[in-house]
Amino acid sequence: ENGYNATSSPDMYRVGGIRLGYQSNNNTFAFNKIEGSIGSGIIMGYSDGGVSNGSCNDNGFHENIIDQSSKYGINFYLSSFANQRNWIYNNIIKRSGIKNANDRLANGTIWNKTKESVNSNIIGGSYLGGNYWDDYAGSDANGDGLGDTPYTVSSGPVYDQLPLILPEKGDIDGLNGVTLADAILALRVMAGMNPAGIRANYPTSGIDVNGDGKIGMAEAIYILQKVAGI
Repeated sequence: ENGYNATSSPDMYRVGGIRLGYQSNNNTFAFNKIEGSIGSGIIMGYSDGGVSNGSCNDNGFHENIIDQSSKYGINFYLSSFANQRNWIYNNIIKRSGIKNANDRLANGTIWNKTKESVNSNIIGGSYLGGNYWDDYAGSDANGDGLGDTPYTVSSGPVYDQLPLILPEKGDIDGLNGVTLADAILALRVMAGMNPAGIRANYPTSGIDVNGDGKIGMAEAIYILQKVAGI
């Protein structure tokens, strides 16, 4: 892609993925599935001949799934031109051949937004932040669906400060992981009540215990056992 103010949404990319070259500015790439790319899923910074090909500014990548790229999921090459304000957030990057991301653009890329409450992020969580990386090994002590430690995109260092973590089963309220508060919500639902505090995207969040998309006995038992350490 070379140009200004382009959009891409939705589509399936194979073989080459998405490439940004000379003066690729003000583009938005969203809701694409980039699968099985030979090379990298998204590339920005160099032409095929290895010649620096101009700046890439103010581009946004969000709600994309980048899966099984043979090299990098996202590969941003070093350029002699300044590359500024490129935003990458709320994407799924997984099963890359070498590494999920490689960023040599120095200060030209921002890998996360400020934490923001939403009905559902790309993996069913309650907050926007960074991206979902299948090789992220951090934890989520407060259960907000955002990693407690940054994901290292590249040495330099370049980080996704708020990597997304898959919601924990049984976390009905989307707060602080699975707690007694979730069990109380489940019991109130079973009693025919309509309690406040249930996450808005519960049916699609992936936290339902038995996969029926409803809160019931399976959830109450699972949560109580989890809280009790059984």
